[in-house]
Amino acid sequence: MQTPKQRKPLIFGIYGLPGSGKTTLVHDLHLTLGDEHFRFYDGSSILENLVPGGLTAFKSLPDTEKKNWREQAIGIIEYECRQQSKTGIVAGHYMFWDNENDTQGEVAHTQKDMQVYTHIIYLDPPAEELSRRRTADTGRSRPNLSIKHLRKWQLAEKDGLRQDCYENQVLFKIVSGAHDLESLKRTVAAILRGFCSKNEHENFDVIKRYLDTLLADRKKHLETVLILDADRTLTAADSGEMLWKCLGNRRSITQLRNMFGNEEPLNELFKSNTGMSYSFNAFQQAALIHEQILTDDIVETFCNDVGCGITMHPELVQLLNSVAQVNHVQALVVTCGLQRIWERVIARYGLSGYVKVIGNGRTQYDPVIITPDVKAQIVTYLQGDNFKARVVALGDSPVDIPMLKTADEAIIVTGDVNNRSRSMDHCLLEAFENGELLEARQTILPIGAAARLPGRLKEAKIDDEFLSNIIRHRGINIVIAPQDSHAVQLLQTPTRNGQLNGAALRDAHYQVGRYLATEIVTKVIGLEEFNMKHVKKGKEDIIGYRLKNERETLIVPLLRGGEPMSFGVWDAFPLAMFQHAHEATDIKAKHLEGRKTVLLVDSVVNTGKSIDEIIRHIHGLDKSLRIVVIANIVQIQSIQKGGKMLALGKDIKFDLITLRTSETSFVGSKETDTGNRLFNSTHMV
Repeated sequence: MQTPKQRKPLIFGIYGLPGSGKTTLVHDLHLTLGDEHFRFYDGSSILENLVPGGLTAFKSLPDTEKKNWREQAIGIIEYECRQQSKTGIVAGHYMFWDNENDTQGEVAHTQKDMQVYTHIIYLDPPAEELSRRRTADTGRSRPNLSIKHLRKWQLAEKDGLRQDCYENQVLFKIVSGAHDLESLKRTVAAILRGFCSKNEHENFDVIKRYLDTLLADRKKHLETVLILDADRTLTAADSGEMLWKCLGNRRSITQLRNMFGNEEPLNELFKSNTGMSYSFNAFQQAALIHEQILTDDIVETFCNDVGCGITMHPELVQLLNSVAQVNHVQALVVTCGLQRIWERVIARYGLSGYVKVIGNGRTQYDPVIITPDVKAQIVTYLQGDNFKARVVALGDSPVDIPMLKTADEAIIVTGDVNNRSRSMDHCLLEAFENGELLEARQTILPIGAAARLPGRLKEAKIDDEFLSNIIRHRGINIVIAPQDSHAVQLLQTPTRNGQLNGAALRDAHYQVGRYLATEIVTKVIGLEEFNMKHVKKGKEDIIGYRLKNERETLIVPLLRGGEPMSFGVWDAFPLAMFQHAHEATDIKAKHLEGRKTVLLVDSVVNTGKSIDEIIRHIHGLDKSLRIVVIANIVQIQSIQKGGKMLALGKDIKFDLITLRTSETSFVGSKETDTGNRLFNSTHMV
């Protein structure tokens, strides 16, 4: 962990044209904030004391020497702030452009400045007000510049600073308007306090407190959290693009140009070639941009207009409405977009009483910042000891990749080819190469859209089966054959007969497997209809029944002891795939490809250790699979408090079907007593 002197100190540059009030503001801030946590500097004064001959000599130096002295000056500021663990406030200059005949100004800013500053606050009074102040300040000798040139100078500084800040992860805040000195001091002091109090650690602490409060009433019953990204996941639209178009239609293009240049500001911010990318600073900067364009007087109108223009995918609306009916599942929209917009969308669909939204705000004072890494942290927190929830996540773009990697189940929403993220396929392939997201699935939305990476991503349709997977309860579902049934009593008898070995015992186990499959497994999993030919030629096709998803079922006998029973199960479900497993790692990802259900068959479940290992292994390869254990005997302690099977059920949902339970401990080492009896090898024990 870094010590205070090792951490990069917060250093704020106060910028603006000469006459904007930088020096006076820094002096007044010094009086207001004091010296306990801050150090205050005037860049010109530093140079006056540093350069032999002062500013007069400095101005006559060649540009390269001026640059060297400026870099030394900002280096001194950084050193002092680091050594004293204080925040620096510096009045500085970006550009000098006192001659209107020059085609461009002289940039005084250096790369060293961008390495030192963490924030730049730009004072941007109207050019008319700036001209008035410069004229009224008779204590300074300044050239008389036209309002047109002052405006051009301001625009050049803002464009240059914005680009430099974005490339160097420096937060850039513009303070516009004609403030008097007192209101300017209050405004900037509040900005400084806000920035100083917000960091990634504090940000996530706020999010955790929010989640704790949000889920307090559900915590006792909560088992699953369904996390959905918003833009291009819940809908084909992008609320950010819609907002900018809306603003462009309603506000003067000149105003927007003066603020952000020609390009849509968030596109410029999140360009891959900037230093910001999708960092915490980038999303803080996005909040500052929204604060600049979405002023208090228009924010509600524009958020409502954009929210009313968003149409959610009907399949996901139906899913959210269905999930809302159960109290052990919580739906949560986690978006890097504006929370206000998505709260209005959710409310318009009548879901706000159940579906909660966590998103970014429009000002630096909004409580949280959502980034790709924060999305993943939310998943981890929900999975942790506080909630122990299973998390199913839906997302569409590289911003969602960390969340999808961390979730228990990851669903990629494809989106329309013309609108979806072009880099998502590359990100997915990169994850596959790193052994990540191998069990991720994709849902084709909107209907008719092209799949991503055909053959690499399995499809997950948003249907009743998908809903059942979301709302299924965690834990072990134990089904014991009815002990008063005459059929069960007859089936138990030969398996308990110590004189019965070999082929006769194998046949008895076969009969047990077939009975459990036809009588109990079909009730637990369900049946599906299919068309089949009538026995009489010429008759119309008739309806037949088979195990639900029988073609996508895998039967796995465990050790040789489970084989005779598994053949009985296989005869009941002949379309299923069959694969032996001596130990957990015998089951490979290729065996599970295209499967929806795995039936693990064993003659005896004793402590449950072997079953625990293979279920965790299979679940690790594909969390979407339904796992059913079929046994002749289950040792009772394994499914009682403290037992291996009961403990496993707290982590992974599975079904356990058995003909009977027993208090007897059946001890063996791979070659179990039952296995030896089945194959006439008891003499080898």
